Amino acid sequence: MTKGFYEKPDSFVSHLSRVARGQVPGESLVFVNAQNPDVGLLGEEDVWPTGGTLRYPLPVGEQWEMASSDPADTLLGLGAQQVAITFQRVGYVRDEVIADLNGVTFTDVPGLSDGLRPAEARVVAAGASLPKGNQGTITIRDKATGDVRFTITPLGNVSVNSHRTVPAGKVAQVIFAYSSTPKNRDAETEFLITDGDNGIFLRTIPAKIFQTTSQISLGVSQTIFEKSDVKLVGSSLNNNTPIQVYYQLHTFDL
Repeated sequence: MTKGFYEKPDSFVSHLSRVARGQVPGESLVFVNAQNPDVGLLGEEDVWPTGGTLRYPLPVGEQWEMASSDPADTLLGLGAQQVAITFQRVGYVRDEVIADLNGVTFTDVPGLSDGLRPAEARVVAAGASLPKGNQGTITIRDKATGDVRFTITPLGNVSVNSHRTVPAGKVAQVIFAYSSTPKNRDAETEFLITDGDNGIFLRTIPAKIFQTTSQISLGVSQTIFEKSDVKLVGSSLNNNTPIQVYYQLHTFDL
């Protein structure tokens, strides 16, 4: 558990600095960068590049598969060659696998037959193309249903999903959130958080973005318990409105 840093804001900040440097066993900071490039007028969408709502996997887990829209993204190609996928297996245990790309052909992600919750996918090896990175859109999806789990946009090199899940044996707090949208656009964002793995999302931490940015420094917010899902949704009265979100989770052992 955290110890004695809630008394004064300066001691809290000092403690987080030590956590960021890996000096506090059992605690970590998770920085999440997420975007939806074109929130429409038809209602809320999850903040992730695929748009719409990310359908969460069933408790049994899934076999994921991966492909790119560009044939240059392949193991011996000029584009992206390998992708590291961070996720949680059945049991809400955090893990990471590295998978080879095979161009436009969907190929099973090896060692990942029980994917339960997506976290992040990032390009870790690339060929000689400049700028270096994925030349096409990389999609990682459930093999059985085709439901998308990650999208890496061309030359993005990392997925930008707002979805995260607190691992088993951990609790978390949102300590910072920042949202932005282009000039002359307004939008709204809101955190949706479950209470454990019951799948029931509750609304919290709403923010309105008026003409570019909205920032929330939360200090110490509500506790998010193990196996709880966290995501952001966005809406706008302007069609095709991009929304960018950054937030930080402080996780620590139960």
